[in-house]
Amino acid sequence: MTIFRALFSTTIMVIALSSAPARAEDFSTTSLLAEYAGNLRDPYYGNNAVDGAVNIVTLEHFGTWEYGDNFFFVDMVSGRLADFNGNDAHTRSRLYLEWGPRISLSKVSGTPVAFGPVRDVLLAAQVNRDGEGYNVEMFGLGVDLALPAFSQFSVNLYSRKDNLNSRTYQVTASWGLPFTALSAPFLFEGYIDVAGTDNNGEDINTQPRLFVDLSKLAGKQKSALLAGVEWYYHKNRWMEMNVPLWTLKWNW
Repeated sequence: MTIFRALFSTTIMVIALSSAPARAEDFSTTSLLAEYAGNLRDPYYGNNAVDGAVNIVTLEHFGTWEYGDNFFFVDMVSGRLADFNGNDAHTRSRLYLEWGPRISLSKVSGTPVAFGPVRDVLLAAQVNRDGEGYNVEMFGLGVDLALPAFSQFSVNLYSRKDNLNSRTYQVTASWGLPFTALSAPFLFEGYIDVAGTDNNGEDINTQPRLFVDLSKLAGKQKSALLAGVEWYYHKNRWMEMNVPLWTLKWNW
């Protein structure tokens, strides 16, 4: 079973990597985010500062191609970073990245795999890495849902293995919801991860964002510049972190 799992997840990643560059993406969007938090102390995820002040620059990319889609992001976290116990780690920055390729059963088969609100069913994989030895590998199934008003809503169910726990699970949902309020254009987007652990209970991490679309507010057609707030929430058996991050987002 271990060989099968490794082969399954590796195959999805190799297909996505080898095929996507050879063919132009059908659709793609890339974003650069600049965020600031004044009281972020999360030792479990490494977003831990001695004084709580953290700057985060994030590069995000999503694209669809002939047989599926890809999403990745890279965080550069900077500040007076602390170790797990809150002491000065004598480092001022760290990197963290996630990559999630998916293979569409509808696109591969040439026949729509859809029913009810389910728009598509996909094979899903994900890898997470940082510069300090932390690694996660996951594989499973995903669904894209067609929900009223939402521009995007996806749910992935994974078998999860990281270097700190035995094999567990993770459920991830992500969404995008544009709307208008008080004659102003807004965007509500984000994700939630719920994962099992050996000793920390259920690990819940969500980072919803609420933006005002400055570009559309200025009469532009494309959502190029947005400003707002991200809610950073992380909870397990031993801790709960709940803090806002002021956010600017540039799309192209």
